[in-house]
Amino acid sequence: MNNKITWKLPLLTALLASSILCLLMPLSMYDSNPSEFPMTAYSELLFYSCVLLVLVAIVFFLLFMAVKRWLPRFLLPSIGFLFGVSVALYAQGNLIGANYGALDGHVIQWELMRTTAIVNTLIWIACVSIPVLVMLFARRVAEKCLGLAVPILLAYVSLLSIMLFFANISAFDRKKLAGFTFDKFMELSSERNLVVIILDSFDRAIFDRLLEDDPIWRSRFAGFTYYHNTVSAYCYTVLALPQIVSGYGRPEEMTIWEYQRKAYSEAPFLRRANELGFAVDAYYDENVCPLEEELDGFGRFGNSVDNAPRFFSLANIGHYASLYYCAAFRYLPHLMKKWWVEHQDEFKERFYFDSNSMFSSKVELALAKGLKQEQFTLVPDKKIKFYHCASLHVPRFNLETARENLDMVCRFIDRTREASVYERTDFVIMADHGSINRCRPLFMCSNGTSEFKVTEMPFSYRHLCEAFLDSLNGGVITPIVSDSSGMIPIIDDPKRISSDIVVDEKVFPEIGTEFSGKGLELLATTAELDVVATEDGAKMTWNGKQASLWVPVEQQLQDGELCLRLTFDKTLSDANKPSLDVHFPDETPQSLECSLEPCPGGTIAVVKLPKFPDNIDKRIVKLILHQWDGDVVPSITKVKIGLCE
Repeated sequence: MNNKITWKLPLLTALLASSILCLLMPLSMYDSNPSEFPMTAYSELLFYSCVLLVLVAIVFFLLFMAVKRWLPRFLLPSIGFLFGVSVALYAQGNLIGANYGALDGHVIQWELMRTTAIVNTLIWIACVSIPVLVMLFARRVAEKCLGLAVPILLAYVSLLSIMLFFANISAFDRKKLAGFTFDKFMELSSERNLVVIILDSFDRAIFDRLLEDDPIWRSRFAGFTYYHNTVSAYCYTVLALPQIVSGYGRPEEMTIWEYQRKAYSEAPFLRRANELGFAVDAYYDENVCPLEEELDGFGRFGNSVDNAPRFFSLANIGHYASLYYCAAFRYLPHLMKKWWVEHQDEFKERFYFDSNSMFSSKVELALAKGLKQEQFTLVPDKKIKFYHCASLHVPRFNLETARENLDMVCRFIDRTREASVYERTDFVIMADHGSINRCRPLFMCSNGTSEFKVTEMPFSYRHLCEAFLDSLNGGVITPIVSDSSGMIPIIDDPKRISSDIVVDEKVFPEIGTEFSGKGLELLATTAELDVVATEDGAKMTWNGKQASLWVPVEQQLQDGELCLRLTFDKTLSDANKPSLDVHFPDETPQSLECSLEPCPGGTIAVVKLPKFPDNIDKRIVKLILHQWDGDVVPSITKVKIGLCE
């Protein structure tokens, strides 16, 4: 009977499997992560996928034909096997996937997912074994059923792929970007250098804590001035980075993309740097600088590359490989995912899994590797180097990672001494924004002496490029005193309350600390929450979508001893009370019980916090507010940390 099977069923089954493997997998992965992959032409993504689809389909079909000729009794079971694997792959990638967190270098808690492993394995066994068994013991019925099921599923997968294709075409209109390469990464000038190392989210309070715990940092940063009274221009990296290199603020009516375009194309600092003979190199993990045909500003960076859309480029095959390695992790069965993470070197390299490193940022990994294995290459051209290091970004930052970052910076400085270019290099060690207080970043720069100095002189990033120009003109970097107008961060909404730099709040509040008024600004660090002015001071508005509060805590207490009391401006009941989780780094979020207490004008939600895990030293609670299901979304007027009564 197997010899009577025509070529149609094997061909359709081969097309089904190859469509899922080569078309649906990469397209669905890109659909949910368009900003994570630097491919800039959807036609190029489709081209790679279709070429791979044809090649894989031909291989499967030829294998079926070989089985039909030499092992005919196994033809139907082999077709059933590939059909079952196809169904299991689709189900794994789109229906039964578990939450493994972001692929940013964090440790996946496999031991907490034993139930997931068992259920997932049983589903795979059922999907693969049932078609094979039916083919073996009910061939006539199975052949008819499969002859109907394969074309239907193939049509569904094709239609879904077409929908994903058209759904994402608009995303590429926003990705006409220029990108940064890692060319000239360890290259410095033998004449004059300005090195700016940007430690993402490195709060001044973290540096204060490290200075207090270990005075050795004062000696390691001898020759630097620490500007303790500094305020950033923005609280978010996507806006902070272009402001740092341009000095421009974003007008309220301007979109983020328009602002970035203006900042990089019209930045007088970059133009002046090129006029003075400085080559500017910038190293970021993401493509954050737009480039259009009429825009030549991004070309001022010596390590930029044009990623303008094109149909095909051999240089972008690596981008497709990155996409496919990530898609494979999503579609593999649970038991294979751990092996993929731990033993697939290509995957680890592309997605920064390194159990022996504190760093999850590609720039920091490259810096650590370069400082260990390479020497600086000295060139005669004067250099400006921007290094953006993202490992400290919330929620990954902790004191140990902060120490590792500073140690790496110190080793970089020491290597310039070994290369005899330290005296001809000006350093700026800074954060793009803070973390505990998003507007209070670390900022220090070389001062031309051998002493470590601390100053309370008010300084705003609005005047940062003026300080950079001091170095370009051959002088010592001297930040100017910012007046009161310069100390207010540049913000998108004029109604929003901003922390004034004169206020010296406690970084890790003691038990009993109450956040209200301007103090709510410390907690509202996501776009779903905003702090607006009221007659009584301020309140934290919530748009009803899932949101996070970052609450600093002073003491490590036992389970259930510490409570957060959130005061809402609406009367709540058990039927419409907020749903919350607590999330510690590298831990699975835990659901929290919330009890309600009436108060004048609203309701207090009391949340008991679990004990902090022993392996973290950050004293920050990430509180997750789930999406609100009620009609009127309540606002938060007060957050208090206290002992449970």
